[in-house]
Amino acid sequence: MEIELLNPIDLDGARREISTVDPDEAAIDILTEKTLYLNIKIKGISAPACNILKQTAISVGADACIPRVALTGKGKDLSLILSGNLREIAKVADRLKGQAFGLSRLSPKLARIVKYSFLSPAPIKLKNSTLDFSSPRICGVLNLTPDSFYDGGLYTEKEKAIERVYQMVEDGADMIDVGGESTRPGALPVSTEEELKRVLPVIKSLKVDVPLSIDTYKGEVAKECLEAGCQVVNDITGLTFDEEMKSVIKNVDAACVIMHMKGTPRNMQENPEYGDCVSEIIAWLSERVKEAKSFGIDKIMIDPGIGFGKRNPEDNLEILRRLREFKLLGLPIFVGVSRKSFIGRVLGVEMEERLYGGLAASIIARLNGANIIRTHDVKETSEALSMVDAINGRK
Repeated sequence: MEIELLNPIDLDGARREISTVDPDEAAIDILTEKTLYLNIKIKGISAPACNILKQTAISVGADACIPRVALTGKGKDLSLILSGNLREIAKVADRLKGQAFGLSRLSPKLARIVKYSFLSPAPIKLKNSTLDFSSPRICGVLNLTPDSFYDGGLYTEKEKAIERVYQMVEDGADMIDVGGESTRPGALPVSTEEELKRVLPVIKSLKVDVPLSIDTYKGEVAKECLEAGCQVVNDITGLTFDEEMKSVIKNVDAACVIMHMKGTPRNMQENPEYGDCVSEIIAWLSERVKEAKSFGIDKIMIDPGIGFGKRNPEDNLEILRRLREFKLLGLPIFVGVSRKSFIGRVLGVEMEERLYGGLAASIIARLNGANIIRTHDVKETSEALSMVDAINGRK
């Protein structure tokens, strides 16, 4: 007899592993849910709630690590760790309905964790294509700016920009994000006219099979670019800067990326402070998504905004470490780490030497739930993520 340790990272992987032993078909779903395990830290909970949750967990085969002080019935702002497989946590969520001490409010949150933690988001149907998230997608960056932090000035000539797009598509890009205004820390805004002057000629000239995204927070720029062939709007302000942006997106049924940013590019790195960085960003994104959906926009991706109004590098590292928590919004996760300054801070290297750190961050982002990786280094990132999926049995 031989032993193999299994470590599936999603429902598809768990299902594949379960299927290899040829169980009864009716049992595969049940066994798959038992294979995937969750450790959930719950903060700000009272002692009575700790004890009820502990007993509830034990009653369904799960468990909870609670603080010693909770056994005395004292303490209000405590933390515990709930552990169990998907089926067990689902039962805990169901049994907490109607419970006192705030536990009833915890029930739907646990239910969302069970539903989305290991699930790939639904595909997004665009005008001329579909973004499918069963495997990682690569978004290539095209900056048509003189002052972007990495490639500013390289593609301001139309012919060079077009050549760059074709090269990125050949290298494995599933989407191209076109930008006409730098959003690097300290960057100053440009006029709508100047931004359109930079991006429209290139967008109108491109003939590619992958969707184009316009990186802008101005409604007029988005409108013109969507008419010219773009299918996605990537708004670093989360649709909050321009009141017309939501109407522009809705009117043509475009997709959008809602990103979190604290402040503006000009001042976003001036001592941004958070209590719990990830929780606050998720709450902010949740509100923006709710607003967008209530307006009639339903083709949404979310971006935690690595490097945009985050303490560098602490918050950026924590976001990547806890990225799976963003899956609870049930939407595709869009992440950009390419060449960013937090990599340089961690490794002590300049921008030209940040490729390998960026690849490592992209791999961790993928393993922790990212669906689209936005990058300047398309070929290298595509190969790295393809290798990760091959090792995990996805190819």
